[in-house]
Amino acid sequence: MSARPQAPSAIHQLLRFLKTPKGLLLAILLLFALLAIPGQGIFDALPSVAAAMATAALIDIVVTRATRRGFEFPSGGLLTALIIALVLRPQEAVTVVIVITAIAIGSKHLLRTRWSNIFNPAALALVASSFIFATGQSWWGALPDLGLAGFALLVAAGLLVADRINKLPLVVVFLGAYFAVFTGAGFLGHSSEVSEVFRSPDIQAVLFFAFFMLDDPPTCPIRYDDQIVFALIVAVVCFLVYIEIGGVYYLPAGLLAGNAWESARRQFTRKEGKVGRLAYRDWALRASGAGAFIAGLLVLGFAMQATGSSGSGPPDGSATLSANPVASSPVPAHSAAATAAPKATVPTPGPSAAGSMIITSLTSPVSLGGFATLTAQTSPGALCSIVYKHPSGKISTVMGLDPKAAGSDGAVSWTWQIVTGTKPVGNGLVTVTCDDVSAEATIVIAQ
Repeated sequence: MSARPQAPSAIHQLLRFLKTPKGLLLAILLLFALLAIPGQGIFDALPSVAAAMATAALIDIVVTRATRRGFEFPSGGLLTALIIALVLRPQEAVTVVIVITAIAIGSKHLLRTRWSNIFNPAALALVASSFIFATGQSWWGALPDLGLAGFALLVAAGLLVADRINKLPLVVVFLGAYFAVFTGAGFLGHSSEVSEVFRSPDIQAVLFFAFFMLDDPPTCPIRYDDQIVFALIVAVVCFLVYIEIGGVYYLPAGLLAGNAWESARRQFTRKEGKVGRLAYRDWALRASGAGAFIAGLLVLGFAMQATGSSGSGPPDGSATLSANPVASSPVPAHSAAATAAPKATVPTPGPSAAGSMIITSLTSPVSLGGFATLTAQTSPGALCSIVYKHPSGKISTVMGLDPKAAGSDGAVSWTWQIVTGTKPVGNGLVTVTCDDVSAEATIVIAQ
């Protein structure tokens, strides 16, 4: 009598799942979340991560049972939720995170062809969230707070995933084109506009994007030549959105453009067959050359415009100050000296009591290319940090926004430049935190 085969245990099933690309990526993103949450504040980051994952799992399970009449582990939904949570600022409201995650999972099930979804769900939701909720994107899950160790772990894990799913050429070409076009823009007179992409946390953000979002198998090409075209399209669109719009969503926006191209390419080749594929490849090469030429002309035009324009000092005005408690995000340590600029001031009080802090002056409005100075009053020796968020929602990493300790009189101040590439102009937000006490102020950015 033969023995009845035993069902695999839960541990064996888990190990088998972790050997799959989805299982490997899920484990890596969970590890990144665990490493990054303490630096962001457990009560800020953990609820967002948990809410996103719960929302994605619930929607995926319900839709799967309704359409396929069975249970399927929601690995894809959990990956999407983790990416969204690790990109958005941890201080975003949990309800906002839930809505954004629902948009992502809904798009995966609704915006699809017969063979796959059209857009990367996380990228689509992140772009939508910038317009609907004006959310910020700090990419804290890319481990910028862990320094060199975090950078090494990000690169090692990313290369492992990209190689495992056979998308390493896509990642390499994208990163090469991305840094090449931004470097070229810097040499052509836009160094102040593009310098931030080469600093932390922006450099970790683009690596996270390339390793874990760009190479999403359902929405990117399989063949190497198609991967190259896809990577070039995404890199150029990312650059154009950054330069022309200045939106915090420039990375996911570039990916959406690549997704649209890939969906159209699949539709074209499936309809036309082998002859159509050959015709398409010839068309793709011509289109890529034309696109590169147009992008070069745009960069040259930007450089000529910047060379021919002259800046003017910021107009006089007054800043809108408030003392609303807010959470802050850490910024890299830099230092810079700058010239004084007009500012709104209030009488400077003496040293504040322990555990208190007020913003006493802030330059506003400030013209593009000008300098802003903020002064705050807190208890002597208090450790203070500052976060400046552009009108677009992007957190600035320019020099001069390094953490400082208040002097013996309790005063602390920062001076930083409003880069000429800041778009759109409008109201930015400055947040100062001293020993867990925060205050915020609105700064007006003018042309």
